Amino acid sequence: MALWLAASGCNVVADPRNEGAEQAAATSLPAPVAPRSPPEGQAKDAPTPEAETIDAAGDRTDGGQTRTWASDVKPLPAPRRSGRALNERAVMPDRAYANRSLITVRRLVYRVHYLVPKSFRETRTLVRPPAGELTVDVSNDRLRARFFGPTWPVPEGAEIRLRRDTLGVYAFDSNGGRQLSPGQLAMWFEGRGTPGVRATARVRRETGRVAPGPGELVCALLAEWTGQPRDSVMRRCVSGGLPPWFAFGPWRAELTAVVPLELPASQMRGDELSPPDLKESNAVRSVLAGNELALIRPLRPASAEFSARHPLSQALGEPADDEATRQPILHLVNETDARALVFAAGIPLVWIDAHSEGDVVGLQQGRHTVGALRAFGTLAITRRPVEVPGTLTLRARD
Repeated sequence: MALWLAASGCNVVADPRNEGAEQAAATSLPAPVAPRSPPEGQAKDAPTPEAETIDAAGDRTDGGQTRTWASDVKPLPAPRRSGRALNERAVMPDRAYANRSLITVRRLVYRVHYLVPKSFRETRTLVRPPAGELTVDVSNDRLRARFFGPTWPVPEGAEIRLRRDTLGVYAFDSNGGRQLSPGQLAMWFEGRGTPGVRATARVRRETGRVAPGPGELVCALLAEWTGQPRDSVMRRCVSGGLPPWFAFGPWRAELTAVVPLELPASQMRGDELSPPDLKESNAVRSVLAGNELALIRPLRPASAEFSARHPLSQALGEPADDEATRQPILHLVNETDARALVFAAGIPLVWIDAHSEGDVVGLQQGRHTVGALRAFGTLAITRRPVEVPGTLTLRARD
């Protein structure tokens, strides 16, 4: 199901939200290879497992039996719920960045698309789904990534903090902040508690000039994000070059701006302190605005008989006697263990979290072709005709 996007040239433009930064220099961008030095070996007195090897993908061979790196990924504990967001303590305090001294940072702005598989697309649609934005601030040994736009499966403004000297990441969402060990960021992104799909990150290789910067940290982020060992992805990045394009699963990202900044070190710390200000997030998050939903044409408009038998419903939380709020509603129920992106006519409608329910308000009344995919592009439910107003339930075996 994975799709490939033809690599094309990429120009760097200035970021209008540069926070007093210098004007971004336009450049042609990066490419690959140059692995980091391998980690130090075990202490001399430490016992060495017999007949164990680790290959480039991080897989191990134990006594002739192969175990994948993902086999050792721990389940992701459910976030603590207490009515307010809580930030758990990081596994290692970031004292090296607990000061206000200025450090050099490069702000990368990636424009990101979720590519819909051909089997889900329809040529008659009048709506183009919006792009998302990934903002990455990267210094020599720290990285901070933030998600903006409705296309992402995670809440608006969610943040990831990564350190060169520590595996795993620290992640913030509307439930607060928590330490994620290697492999768990992929679960966080998919909205599941157990290891799921292991995606493969791809980084564009280019010749010529590259935008300078610690590109290997961007590749470390991609490794954590896709549930792969860091070294297997970092070796694809040229030391000192920033990736102009990357992809995994259905996601394609193109670098649109590189802005040099000087920030206080405390703004790049990799622990739970100085958290972002995130709003509470709903279990169902719209990708399209209500007026855009109305442009999606049903396969078959509702008949007068159907309309009489299925009067328009009201969105959850609206006054029961308010006739003005009555609209066609598709009620969604997600009984699966991961969040899903629900489509109609090949157009993304909403993200719905695992074991949640909610409404899509604004579709035209009638029969629509609806399906759903996971955050890494795997199938949640096959395409099927659904009447609106009506109910769509996502079940594990669909």
